Amino acid sequence: MTENDFNRRQQILNAAVKVFARVGFAGATIKKIADEAGLKSPALIYWYFPNKQALFVAVVTELSPLLQRIAGDNRDLMAEPPQDVLLYFAQSAIAYVEHPGAGNLMRILFSEINQIEELMESYATLQKMILGFLTAYLQQQIAAGRLKPHDPQVSARMFIGALLTYALSRHVFTWLAEGLPPGTEYAEQLVAHFLHGLQA
Repeated sequence: MTENDFNRRQQILNAAVKVFARVGFAGATIKKIADEAGLKSPALIYWYFPNKQALFVAVVTELSPLLQRIAGDNRDLMAEPPQDVLLYFAQSAIAYVEHPGAGNLMRILFSEINQIEELMESYATLQKMILGFLTAYLQQQIAAGRLKPHDPQVSARMFIGALLTYALSRHVFTWLAEGLPPGTEYAEQLVAHFLHGLQA
């Protein structure tokens, strides 16, 4: 990808964040995003993204270095010890939740996801990527003798569930936030509790 292409792609993503936040997934159109980006033709967006669904996934991924790393070459992460990887995972997820643009995207997901199949598919793509990485990572750590034998599918879901609870308390069910520690402390406590039962 040339520098020109990179800049144009970024321009489209920045515009898409604003349009999705303003009108939701259902209300966003490729034309509205092209207008927001200052593009002469909506067709230019299709050069970078095949459809609105792919654009939404890219927007969510762009806001999260964790997702970018999982989606790319993550062999270095797979070799690191559980304390480091799980803390990185939790802290990155919480940093994403606290990103200024994340709240609107989460509200879009939870208000529209059951009505729009494309949005459900976008969310499923992201969740499968996250769950797939964490399950494979935990399985590898069991094989290496760093973690006790257990079902990594279950523990991966438990770990992600605790982070999802934090996200919901910040942006959707805000009454859940009462009594929650700050994000950094939440991440540290989550990892400590999780590893207490699993470390070999």
